[in-house]
Amino acid sequence: MDKGRPRRIVADSSALAAVIMEEEGWEQIASILSENIVYSVDFAWTECTNVLWKARAPERVERLKKTMDLVDRFKSSADYVNNALEISLEENIPIYDAIFVELAREEAAGLITRDARQGKVARKWEVDVILL
Repeated sequence: MDKGRPRRIVADSSALAAVIMEEEGWEQIASILSENIVYSVDFAWTECTNVLWKARAPERVERLKKTMDLVDRFKSSADYVNNALEISLEENIPIYDAIFVELAREEAAGLITRDARQGKVARKWEVDVILL
């Protein structure tokens, strides 16, 4: 990655949740997010909050907010559904994952994820992937 100038990155929920929950590699993800122009989709808030619910970790709400502050722009998932559905059906991946892929395609951005399958699909659809 070019350290000289920020690039556009789409952060999926798995990458954001890793930072929130301080999973292995979270510091590297946080660094990438803080050094670049970051997009995500509106439902990432819900998915990441669901991670707190599953982990029974309400004490991490402030960390959730700080992590989401690393995102420069949340985009409406509704704007990407049509093309994402095509990806989802063709690649047999959940629509949630396909929306992140389509957002990256539309924004000519890379995708940061911890989901190897989603990353493989994104590469097939000509999206640069940072898989951590």
